[in-house]
Amino acid sequence: MLIRLGHLNVSLLSILAVLQIFSPLSAQQKVQVKMNPSGFLGYVPDQIVIELDHPTLQMMDLHSARQSGFCGIELLDLLGDQFNITSMIQRFPDAQPKIYKDRLINLRGWFKLSFEQAIDPEGLCEQYIRIPGVIDAQPIGIHFMDIIPNDRFFSDQWHLQQSSDVDIDAPEAWDFYTGNPAIIVGILDTGVRYYHKDLGGATASYSTPLNSRGNMWINNTELVGGIPNGNDDDGNSYIDDWIGWDFVTGISSGGGYTKINGEDYDAPDNDPSDFNGHGTHCAGNVGAINNNGYASAAVAGGWGDGTLQINADGVRIMALRIGYSMRSSLYGEVGLVRMDFAAEALYYAANNGARIVSCSWGSSGTGILPAAIDYFLASGGLIFKSAGNSNVSTPDYICGRTDDNIISVAATDTFDLKADFSNYGTWVDISAPGTNILSSYHLHSDPQNDYVAEISGTSMAAPIAAGTAALIWSTNPNLTAAEVRTILFNNADDIDLLNPAYSGRLGAGRVNAHGPLLDPSLPVELASFTARYDSDAIHLAWRTFSEINNLGFEITRSQSQDESENYKLIASYLYHPVLQGSGNSNTGREYFFIDMDVSAGYLYSYLLYDVDMNGVRTAHGPVSIDLREGSALNGEISSGFTLNQNYPNPFNPKTVISWHLATDSPVKLSVYNMLGEKVATLVNKKQNTGLHSVRWDAPYLPSGIYYYSLEVGNFVETKKMILMR
Repeated sequence: MLIRLGHLNVSLLSILAVLQIFSPLSAQQKVQVKMNPSGFLGYVPDQIVIELDHPTLQMMDLHSARQSGFCGIELLDLLGDQFNITSMIQRFPDAQPKIYKDRLINLRGWFKLSFEQAIDPEGLCEQYIRIPGVIDAQPIGIHFMDIIPNDRFFSDQWHLQQSSDVDIDAPEAWDFYTGNPAIIVGILDTGVRYYHKDLGGATASYSTPLNSRGNMWINNTELVGGIPNGNDDDGNSYIDDWIGWDFVTGISSGGGYTKINGEDYDAPDNDPSDFNGHGTHCAGNVGAINNNGYASAAVAGGWGDGTLQINADGVRIMALRIGYSMRSSLYGEVGLVRMDFAAEALYYAANNGARIVSCSWGSSGTGILPAAIDYFLASGGLIFKSAGNSNVSTPDYICGRTDDNIISVAATDTFDLKADFSNYGTWVDISAPGTNILSSYHLHSDPQNDYVAEISGTSMAAPIAAGTAALIWSTNPNLTAAEVRTILFNNADDIDLLNPAYSGRLGAGRVNAHGPLLDPSLPVELASFTARYDSDAIHLAWRTFSEINNLGFEITRSQSQDESENYKLIASYLYHPVLQGSGNSNTGREYFFIDMDVSAGYLYSYLLYDVDMNGVRTAHGPVSIDLREGSALNGEISSGFTLNQNYPNPFNPKTVISWHLATDSPVKLSVYNMLGEKVATLVNKKQNTGLHSVRWDAPYLPSGIYYYSLEVGNFVETKKMILMR
């Protein structure tokens, strides 16, 4: 039975003209989704996390550390004994190193320390960080879900289609694509009612959760004979994780918050089901099954045959439970998330194929979360993060990071105005509908029945934006995260004129699912972007593979004596004819610009922006030339032969390698693996003076570090690149 929260005396509810009618709704009571306070609750009172360096890790007694907290390292054991440590558990023992922003990310050194009684988490972290071998020490933050109160009810999902066109144009997009099971979206939340028929398909139910299929991500390797067997069949260190994982454990009452009967606070397990309802609502906004005659619709939910079906063809929802309900003496039932659970879920998502994660909760840089974010981004993923509901311009930890592939999402209302509760700022990347959003729901007072509910918050905006990105990725699973992000931003509807008080503080605009599917091409596909120093000037060169609606380019420069960045515009297509674009071109073109205003003693870095006909700017680079004392302007510059860093790097599975020849020369370009074995010869012929490039496609090679070597007469140069799937 499907029941709609908060709607009185309703028998039939129309969702969209193109969808089937709702099943009869029998709820006669009005149920309100309670308010969550915003922001930070506090730290876990009896736990912290620390990171150890490799030599210290090698000397540890890991078994003793797990059992008693004492690891055989004298200073660690002395401090642990002083505060009655009970366990010291390695969080990611099987983690493989990854490269992110030219940094090595190795999660193996992280441990969670538990103590017999409450401690001062921040003060104790300061003591641990002073011990040799300890790289970092963090408390574990607890944060609220980004949800606000709502007692207004509508009869359809206005955010998908509305007559005044302040929606995301989902039905128009569905004429082209409806989703792709190859795209996995992790919902890091209070869990998911994965047996809701609008998520788990026709045979899923409260009494038969193992029948769940639909748009849920199913780890079939763990279903030997159709059921879990108590073994870790896929070897990922999570036993029977057939539909995701529940990371919540060790929750106790305190500080005005008490446990609620029926909620799961104990050991981590393979049942990421929802109690609070928030996670189910977020999941429905991404992947509720479309056109199945039941409940709600979603931007990337696939397309059914008009009836309830066991399987669906939308994007896949990975259920990752990191949040839980507590009873507050001030607020009633609230949803909370711990940062250590979020970190573990990001690690799981990265290792099990999730390309996108949706995060609708407050955050802090605690509980290994910063390193786990690096790990997920290094794996090629996109993180969608709710901006928050305090109507302020201050970002939380995740939104305040400057990583390109973290997308902060503000909320809009039914008039394309900033929702009155939504946070805003120059750090916001994009906006999405977030008021009165109807989606699937779990009501723990009636767990047998499926529900839908209308809720408001940036909690809803984030998964709607994530679902739109998943739909874009569905059109071409070979796109990189950066390419999906660019397409998403370039096709957003500009809402600055409607929001003059927030101009430039609602991101690229309100998401639109239709535009990217009309033409998912990038405005400019760049083959290379290079810099070289010659004759007291810095020579910039770039080459395009294709151009769509390209007005031209702008160049910004950072000039510093240290590693700081302060980019300023130095050239624009508006004033420099050589920077004017080709409009629309499938053949590509070479561009050059010479910066003569340079001096010894500085590090120069350049960002290149292409500007389309709508004024949308897309960044490329940076590239740098170091003219500081002691820097090596080596033989490749003085000789005029230059081998450039491949672009993009890391890549999956395509990248472009470019080089510059000072004279007509025989050229040989080869690729080697880490064993020194040649895996490809890309060029072996004579070439003319100038800039050259080649695109390398490596669909069948494993992830790892590769080397490409350019031989031009006596000039030989080798550079490293990273294939990351």
